[in-house]
Amino acid sequence: YHHFAVDVDGLISAAQPADVTAVYIANPDNPSGSFRDVMEISRLRSALREDQLLILDEAYADFVSPSELLPLDCIDTGVVRLRTFSKAHGLAGLRVGYIMGEAATLAPLNRVRGHFEVSSVAQVGALASLKDVQYLASVVERVDQGRERLATLLQNHGMDTLPSRTNFVTARVGTRADAEAFLNRLLLAGIFIRKPNYPPLDVCVRITVGTPDDFLALENALLNL
Repeated sequence: YHHFAVDVDGLISAAQPADVTAVYIANPDNPSGSFRDVMEISRLRSALREDQLLILDEAYADFVSPSELLPLDCIDTGVVRLRTFSKAHGLAGLRVGYIMGEAATLAPLNRVRGHFEVSSVAQVGALASLKDVQYLASVVERVDQGRERLATLLQNHGMDTLPSRTNFVTARVGTRADAEAFLNRLLLAGIFIRKPNYPPLDVCVRITVGTPDDFLALENALLNL
């Protein structure tokens, strides 16, 4: 990370040794919420060797305009893209997702993955969700509004928030000890949030955009901390 965001140049530099065979990037990123657009991802791909695999974790891609992402047909033997239904689609309990890539690149997965690991119920639910384009758009719109409101709330309580293109807001609380204490105080108030465990983000907390009732509960809890 550089300035609390994914460092593309750092990834390129770290990929130089001959024994590095794969480079992984979550985009948008968890837990920072940062995003690198199509130009930056293309630059990263171009900087890698032909024998290196670029793994794009796009779990939060639904919260970003398609024009900002690599086109869906932009897949070669050196790129795989991971998607999930656990975020914008709201199907986290079904544990279903998919991977995009060249058949030759993905073939080894079939030799190591478990059989029948995605249930038929999960598959039906995922396919139905893909067809409901209007509902997905409404979820993204509500998350965008809630994210802005959440960031403003945290800023009003003295926290610096990081730019986010996801369904959560990451905020700097102070020191690592401050962040841990903040998390524990909210937990005592019945509100569960997350905190990254490694620097530089270990001084931050990560709060997911919730329902209006969730927001009100957080707002009240912050007033009483």
